[in-house]
Amino acid sequence: MSEKEKKSADPGVLYLDADTEITEAIEKLKKSSEDEVRIVVPSRSGLLQSQVNVKLLKKAAKDSKKDLVLVTNDRITKNLAGAAGIAVASSVKAMPHVPDVEKLKSEPIENIRLEAEEDTEKSESKSEKSTSKPKKEGFEPKHISLDGESEEESIADEVPQKKRKDKKVPDYGKLNKRIWIAGGAIAVVVILIIGSIFLPTAKVNLLTKAKKTSLNFNFILDSAATQSDIAAQTLAAQKLEATKDVTFQVTATGRKEIGNKATGSVSVRNCDDVASHSLPAGTGLSGGGKSFVTAQTVTIPAGSAGGGVVNCSSAVDVQITATAPGDTYNVGPTTFSINGFSSLYKASGQTSGGTSKTVTVLSAEDVASARKQAEQEAESGKDDLNKKAGNDQQLFSQTIQSDFDDFNTSVKQDNEADKVTVTAKVKFTGFAAKKDDVNKLFDDQVKEEIKGNKEIYQNGSQDGAYTIVKQFSAEKVQLNAKASAFYGDPIDKKEIAKSVAGKPVKEVSGIVKQKGDQITGAEVETWPGMIPNMPILSGRITIEIKVTTD
Repeated sequence: MSEKEKKSADPGVLYLDADTEITEAIEKLKKSSEDEVRIVVPSRSGLLQSQVNVKLLKKAAKDSKKDLVLVTNDRITKNLAGAAGIAVASSVKAMPHVPDVEKLKSEPIENIRLEAEEDTEKSESKSEKSTSKPKKEGFEPKHISLDGESEEESIADEVPQKKRKDKKVPDYGKLNKRIWIAGGAIAVVVILIIGSIFLPTAKVNLLTKAKKTSLNFNFILDSAATQSDIAAQTLAAQKLEATKDVTFQVTATGRKEIGNKATGSVSVRNCDDVASHSLPAGTGLSGGGKSFVTAQTVTIPAGSAGGGVVNCSSAVDVQITATAPGDTYNVGPTTFSINGFSSLYKASGQTSGGTSKTVTVLSAEDVASARKQAEQEAESGKDDLNKKAGNDQQLFSQTIQSDFDDFNTSVKQDNEADKVTVTAKVKFTGFAAKKDDVNKLFDDQVKEEIKGNKEIYQNGSQDGAYTIVKQFSAEKVQLNAKASAFYGDPIDKKEIAKSVAGKPVKEVSGIVKQKGDQITGAEVETWPGMIPNMPILSGRITIEIKVTTD
């Protein structure tokens, strides 16, 4: 038995050949039963002169929970091992240690020995003998490593070796990357194929000649009903509600006089009769073209008789106030007439102290205009009703009503103001019924007008004109419907969808014309747009009828 074979009997020591692949080395490492595994690396092996291979070997040892030691004197391998944190020993029996990473220097290759490989040493000695030459006297030429020259190059220059074919080590990083790229490309192709089959949709409007009939009938919308009665022309309805909050500003435009009122005193005498009379406070007087009122209650003395006439009584003074502020109520000495008393009651006097000051106020007209604006700005609340109705219900816009849940202005009416903030909450209500029930109601009306085996193309429910006939209560209303319905020979929509599936879009019109004399052409809409062909699946094609009258 050779010395190497004896040594290989130790399960904790793995001897690698010069041409051993990294995958084989990893497999031997994993199969070892020892906790510490020493791998003897041949000096001429390039296996562990690759950083990738060193890391793969370290990972395999870690995954197998083994302590890894590399037995080598190769500077490059030791440097890579030190960088990866792998212990190195100079021989099988030597103490392992993690070498420091150092810059490699050029040294004669003959100084590097592997004690564990006797056959390697023998082969190297034979090579040296065969290539040895007589020494020359004097100095001996020696290779000097230039800057930028690698360690491998300098060693190769110093020790000629037979050229050997390097074994390529698999680069698993690049392999995985290529696998991911290939897999991604395949996935994209599969998605595109599936998408081209299941995603495209199309809508075909059949341009169709049709006959028309007019409808005019009444029906009831009842939000209290749970089920529609088509025969009784009563539809179970839902009363929808939506509120809209609005805030905006308006400019006050009202005008108001807020100056001081003129005051004064008048002397009143009774020249009419011989009885005294009370002059209540608030009694109106007119003088100088202006109106005044008495500020207190006084008694006008009685006149006296004499010579067949009534002599005027003594005068009594009474305070008066102008009915409005303003300096125009300041009147000089003048005669006043007293409301409710004859002209024989004499009153004279004057007023002063009236001042004029006009301000802008929030008028009643401003408030009325703000309420209208609030309704207009809340108009989008009607759209909210349509959203609540959804695709299954038809909202009858003629039944929509609006009212204020709340309306406020930052300044009260008739108060001085410039910019006024308005806040309001507008509530909208409207009746809606299931489209299926509405269509049944209209279909029944159309069937009463037509005869024979005919198909109703459009029953007029969507384009009808509706008016309120009677509002029974907040939950019940009667409407009148006026509409035009269209009908003609039956059209097999499913068969048409199958006939155009997968066909070029430009050929659809010609194909559908062959499906009935009443069909004059087609309008095609596709998604995505501009695709050349119709969807492959007929179920992705919608067929609708667009009528033209005779």
